[in-house]
Amino acid sequence: MYRSVTRADLDGIVCTVLLKQIFEIHSVFFTEAFPLQNGQVEIFSNDIITNLPYHQNCWMWFDHHASNEPNFEYRGSWKVAPSAARVVFDYFQDPRFQRFQDMVLQTDRIDSAYLTSDEIANPSGYFLIELTIHPKNPEDEPYWLKLIQWLSESASAEYVLNQSEGKMRAENVLRELEEYKTLLSIHSKLDQNIVITDFRTIQKLPTENRFLVYGLYPTAEISVKLANVQTKQGEMVKISLGRSIVNRSSNTNLGLILAEFGGGGHSAAGSVHVKPQDADMVLQSILEKLSTS
Repeated sequence: MYRSVTRADLDGIVCTVLLKQIFEIHSVFFTEAFPLQNGQVEIFSNDIITNLPYHQNCWMWFDHHASNEPNFEYRGSWKVAPSAARVVFDYFQDPRFQRFQDMVLQTDRIDSAYLTSDEIANPSGYFLIELTIHPKNPEDEPYWLKLIQWLSESASAEYVLNQSEGKMRAENVLRELEEYKTLLSIHSKLDQNIVITDFRTIQKLPTENRFLVYGLYPTAEISVKLANVQTKQGEMVKISLGRSIVNRSSNTNLGLILAEFGGGGHSAAGSVHVKPQDADMVLQSILEKLSTS
């Protein structure tokens, strides 16, 4: 029996759905890269880690983030891919995966941000499900586990969104996205080809759509967002970077830049946690690197 250790996002959930077709998964543990890398998560010899950095105690590991490229031996697979779910799918090439082909394809598109402007403005299907998943809300874990169950049963976004809880959460997301759009307009500014959004003065954000900023600032190539987050080490500032999915002029590897500051991600997006008193200094350093990349 194995434990799935993954992120609370669509990619992590789909990874677990696939693993359940191969292994007897007795439980799922949701975490983020920061606590895993800083020794705040205990990893066991029967853990299968997906969509997160490697840990030497795990049994298997699957990831696609450029900043986590391994230079050591391990069981599992790492490769540059649009999603960690794609890495799992390609590694096993199991016939039982065939009914999940569309689900993995949509996860690829969402995790690598290959969405149309209309899909960004009017979320539906798997993208709408992704927006109902809030990793900052650990009390939502029962819902995340239900998503794994529903997708395992159906491999269908429509099935999930027709469940009473899935439908309710989707309706709440669509309502809160209007509020989020207003906050983006107030707290964002365009600095040449970079749009900077500073949410540090906002105590509680509504549901976020990380791609919406590109529709509001179509000339921007890269987005930078700052927001306060609570961690076991206290309040930190999360600095997130993303390449625009509207203006695709930039080829800057954001994951590699963030790795220089102790964070990480893949080429098109990533984040780093910093102490509040260091946030402005780190932000300035990141902006300088972006301007010369």
